[in-house]
Amino acid sequence: MRGAIRPHEHAPPRYKHEPSRRSLSISYTGGQRY
Repeated sequence: MRGAIRPHEHAPPRYKHEPSRRSLSISYTGGQRY
């Protein structure tokens, strides 16, 4: 669970500007890709 929170913080500011729902979806996809 902690690992999922780490990629979310590293996410670029562009995703942060987007809605929280999209941010979560991107963070999860980015975490798996990264």
